[in-house]
This record gives sequence, C-alpha cells and structure tokens, in this order.
Amino acid sequence: MVERVDTREDFLAMVAAREWDVILADYSLPSYTGLEALGDVRRLGKEIPFIIISGSIGESLAVEAMRAGARDYLLKHELGRLVPVIQRELQESREHRERSEAMARLAVAQDRLRLIADAIDQVFWYVRLPDRRLEYLSSAIERVTGCRAEEVLSGGLSWVDLVHEEDAPGMVLAFSDWLKAGAKGPLRQEFRVVHRPDGELRWVMSVGSVIRSESGELTAACGVATDISEQRLAEEKLRTSEYRLAGIINSASDAILCANNEMRIVLFNPAAEQVFRCSAAEALGTKLERFIPEAHRAGHERHVQDFSDSALGRKAMERNTRLSGLRSTGEEFPMEASVSQTVVEGERLYTAILRDVSDRRRAEEQKSSLEAQLLQAQKMEAIGTLAGGIAHDFNNILGAVVGYTQLIQQDAAHLPPVQEFASAILQASFRARDLVRQILTFSRQQGAELQPLEAGLVVKEALKLLRAAIPSTIEIRDHVMGDLPSVMADPTQVHQVLMNLATNAAHAMRGRGGCLTVGLQRVDLDEEGAKRSTDLHAGAYVCLTVEDTGEGMTPAVMDRIFEPFFTTKEQGEGTGLGLSVVHGIVRTHGGAVVATSRLGEGTRFEVYLPAVEKKPTEIPAPSIPAFSGRGERILFVDDEPNLVMVARHVLERLGYAVHSENDPLVALELFGKQSSEFDLLLTDLTMPKMDGLQLSESVRRIRGDIPILLMTGFGGDQTRSRMRELGINGLVPKPSTVDVLGTAVRRALDGEGE
Repeated sequence: MVERVDTREDFLAMVAAREWDVILADYSLPSYTGLEALGDVRRLGKEIPFIIISGSIGESLAVEAMRAGARDYLLKHELGRLVPVIQRELQESREHRERSEAMARLAVAQDRLRLIADAIDQVFWYVRLPDRRLEYLSSAIERVTGCRAEEVLSGGLSWVDLVHEEDAPGMVLAFSDWLKAGAKGPLRQEFRVVHRPDGELRWVMSVGSVIRSESGELTAACGVATDISEQRLAEEKLRTSEYRLAGIINSASDAILCANNEMRIVLFNPAAEQVFRCSAAEALGTKLERFIPEAHRAGHERHVQDFSDSALGRKAMERNTRLSGLRSTGEEFPMEASVSQTVVEGERLYTAILRDVSDRRRAEEQKSSLEAQLLQAQKMEAIGTLAGGIAHDFNNILGAVVGYTQLIQQDAAHLPPVQEFASAILQASFRARDLVRQILTFSRQQGAELQPLEAGLVVKEALKLLRAAIPSTIEIRDHVMGDLPSVMADPTQVHQVLMNLATNAAHAMRGRGGCLTVGLQRVDLDEEGAKRSTDLHAGAYVCLTVEDTGEGMTPAVMDRIFEPFFTTKEQGEGTGLGLSVVHGIVRTHGGAVVATSRLGEGTRFEVYLPAVEKKPTEIPAPSIPAFSGRGERILFVDDEPNLVMVARHVLERLGYAVHSENDPLVALELFGKQSSEFDLLLTDLTMPKMDGLQLSESVRRIRGDIPILLMTGFGGDQTRSRMRELGINGLVPKPSTVDVLGTAVRRALDGEGE
C-alpha cells in the first residue's frame, strides 16, 4: 500500500493514522522539507525507516540527513537503487522489531517465572552442571520440608539431607544414571522427605529436565518437586476401595456385569460366568446382546434407550414381569435385573446385577401346585366329613326301613302283593345302602379289609369283565407287568377302582372309539418324584395306570374331578361318585391318584399303592352258623328310637330277650346294677354323651367277660384298632339285614369272635 501527501498537515495525519514500513521524502519541497518531516517523525517517537530522495544533494547535506536519523538517501537519477534499498530497510526493520519484541518477552517471562516459582505449591529447583551445585530453590521448599530456601542454598543443608535415609541413595543413583545416559527424557522420581522439626514423612514427586549449550553440552538441570502425600493417601484409599469392591464383585452370588455405551462388556464377575456358562475372558469385549434371547433384544434396546433418556441413576428392571437371559449353551432362563448408569470420563457405563431365578420360579410353581393340592385335599376332607355325618344318620334311617320291611315280609308271607312290595322296598334300600357306602369310601370313613395282595391277579380278572362291558370300538391294551411286589389292599376295592376308572375312560371315547390302556408296574419314587402329590412319599409303589385317547379335560374340570356328585355326563348317565370313590379308596390304602389330561389328546390316571414285602396268603372262608337265639338276654343301646324298636323286634323273633335303651348313660347305670342278667351288649358306635367304645370300655370294667358287638355305618382303622384293644367281639354294619345281625349275635355269644 502506497500513500502520497504534499503538505505537513496531511503527512502528520497519515503518520499518526497507522504504522508504516518505510517513508520516502523529497529533500526539497516548497513549504516542507524532507529533514523537517524526519524531525517530526522522530519527535512522534516513530522508529520508521526514513529515506531521503533529492535531485542534487551535497556531501554535507547527506551527512546531516544521516545524523538526523535517515536510513539512506538517493539521488533522483539513481532511482534504480530504490527497490533494493527499500527491501533492505524492510528486512532490517523486521529483524530489529523482532529482537526488541523477543527481549521484551524474555524480560516479561523471567519476571513471570520468578513470580510463578515463588507462588506455586511445587518446589522449583535449579542445579548447575557438571558440579551439581544447587543454585535455586523456590520458597515452596519451606512448606514441604519445613526448611527455608536460603538455609539450603547457603550450604547449611543439602537437598539430600532432606530426603528420607532409605530413599536418598536410590534418588542420587537414579540422578547420576540419568545424566550418564544423556538425560534424553525427563527424570521422574518419587521419594519421601522428612518435614522438620516434627519428623513427619511426606511423599514428593520430582520431575526434572536438562539445559544444553549450543554445542549440546549439559549446563544445568531444573524441575519441580510436588508434595503428593495426599495423592498417595488417596491412591492408597482407592486401591483399598478397589480391592474391597473387587472382593465384593468376585464373591457376589449374583451375576454382575458392566457394559459401555456401545453395549460391549467391560466387567464380568465369577457369578456371571456361572450364570451364563461363559468365561470372563470369552465375554469381555463382546456385545451384551449375546446373553439376551433374540426375541427380547428389541425390547432390551428400548429399555436401555428409555433408561438413558430418563437420566435415572438406578432402576430395577422386570422385577414383577418375566425377563429372560441366554446362556452360552443356548438355554434360556428367567432372571431379575437391577441396572444403574454412570458417566466416567465422558463415557456412559451401565452396570447390571442379574439374578438367576430359575430355582425360585420352579419353587413357586411347585408351591402353587402344592397349595392347589392342599386346597383340594382340604376341600375333599371337608366334604368327606360332611358326607360321613350324613351317612351316619342315613344309615340309621335305612336300618329301620330294612328291619321293618323284613318284619313285614315275615308277617305277610301269605300275601304275595305285600311280599312283592316289600322286596321292592328292600331292593331300593340296598341301593341306598350301596350309595352310602360309596360316600363313606370316598370320605375315607369306610374301613377296608387290607391284606397282602397280588394286584396283578385282580387287574387281570377285572380286564376280563371290562372286555365284555366295553364297546368293541374301543381297543383294550394290557400292559400289566409280572413279578410285582405285593400291596396291602382290599381286593374288592382295588377291583372297584379299576372298574370305575375304566368305565369313565370308555365313556370319554364313546361314539368314536379309541384305545384304553391298562398298565401295572413297579415305580420307585425319589423325593422329587414324590412331589407330584401331597399323599406321596419317596419309596416303592405298584402303579396302576388307566389311559384313554378320548376327549380330554380342561384345567377347570380337572380341578373338580374328585369332588362327589360332580360330573360332566348327561343326566342319568352317572352320579358323579365314581372318581370320588376312587380317590377315597386309594387314600385309605395309603396311596395317591395323579391325573393328567389335555383336550383332544386323552386322559391318564396313575394310582400309586405302596409296595410291601409280605406275600399274599390264603384266607379260609368262615363258616356261617345258624343265628337263632336260645333265650339269651341282650342289652341294646342306640340313640335312634326307630332303630332300637326294629332291632328289638328282629332279635326277639330270632329267640332273644332284648332290653333297649336310647341313652348310653342310662344303659351303663342299668348294667352296673344288673350286669349278671345280660349275656351280650349290642351298642351303636356314634352316640351323644358317650360313644360305643367308651360305653364298651366302662362295661368291661364292670364285667370283663361279657361279649360286645359294635354297630356302625362306618369304621376306620382307628376304630378297629380300638376294638381290638377292648376285645370287642365283632362289628355289625349299618344298615343290617336280619341274617347279618342274627349271625353276628350268634357268633359273639358262641365265642367265635368277629
């Protein structure tokens, strides 16, 4: 850029307006000479190179101009030199300006360095080489060591004197080795110093470098020493914390893993190795999605995104819903997860604590199953108790009906129509009696005649009857194994169980046919297998299976199949007692029934009966004596007036003398006064105030040799056991026919026992 001016005012304004690199001035102007312009520039303090141009200038004028500060002069006929002169002046000007600026910066830097050295917490040190004389220490040395810089620099102490005696030799040796090696890099040393006068040890880190001459010779070493005691303490605490954290993470029973923002695994504890069946070496650096089932990966990504956007520090994920993990073996498993996020050095990290809840889910499912079984058992128990109470009262009513009907038959032997009607009444009564017995069997209140039994023989016999009773469209498959252990069972009731199950199976396949499979085999259950039913325990069983290919049942129906009077059959096709009776019989035998079914695939019943070592024995059939009486006197006790009346009539017609009472306490008082006048006590089992067993025990205390018969509509194992303890001669079922009652009384009086 070039500007031209003609007047002094314009010249001064232009010089003041900006910095110029060169000024060219004509020596002779009409109103303003070049020397005057040069004087103005110098008075303004401007160090701008000034060149005077003249048409003719003498030596004296040239000397004057140079003395005034002109850098050069040119004659107008020598303007060819103008460009080189300008270039030279510009170069010299730049060099001069740069030197001035450098010197100014150096001065400022030196001042700043001194200020910084005394102001900073670090100790600045300077050692002259090669004699290693310490020439400078900043004032921070007093804070670190308790000694003033002047005290050390004066020779009263050396720097080595301040270093702990155990660290000083190593520090000196390291410094020497560094210099011998050419000091090619910085020297870093950590050592302890002794703070005087209290003797406190402090850690110091010194970083040093060297100063070289132009020839490369080492002339000095300098650096800073920093008190890192707090840092070392923090590092020690951090290491301790890291050790503790590592101990917690490595000993945790839950899987702990950490993933970075790219979802790559950066931490994988031993529990995670166990849960995911994968070593940490194999897992680290891989994508987290490898442990997430494919069907759940999209949902997982949404969870992570929502979690990141929410800025939450921690979140329990899927605690109340199902969250699945994927083992390296390809196996899916349920788990719970608690996830936290944090930002470390600008990178987001996710930490997940994962718990494999497979065992808990299985336990919960087993618990639910057991609770359902317990609820069903309690419901069946309640219904059974109710049924037992109803059956007792109903048996009393049936006893009176049967007894009076048989008396009518005896009195109306010459009236055929009456005989026909009486027979019809008896037939209906017997059907009612059988129905009551089924109820009692279901409720486990009907005793069973248990004996060592070869169940295979009973099943084979029942299969023969089934073949004739079941439609030919249904195939029967026999899977009865041989050489099975015995079971303690009532053969009639085992037969009834199979017939009821098979009849139900045939009904499920009616119309379309199918296959009925009956099996019998030995099963040894362990603790896990016994969990299929609350009635099962670990041990050996003989298992009867009845399986059909029928319609199957819904879960809702399955929950109610053992309830009495529950049926899915049409009206008139069944009473709903079949499976209830099966359930009662099997539980009476100490076993269990397990049913499984699926709609459209059929149903399977498994009947487990405990195996025993006893062998089946032949039981001779008892002889049935005549039951006429010989005038023996019987004390008959029952709280049902109608039953007392009819029994008295029956027994009197059989030739016995009968005294009857409805109140057991009155009967006991009478017996106490007239014990020798009675030949037999016939008493009901269930009565108010005093039951039949208590009455029998009291009577035996008065007279130990009197025969006793107990009448009941049901008698469980405990009743029979108590009867044996008391020496009771027999049990008469309710309702009872004339011949059954007469036979029992006659056998008791004749001393033949039950």
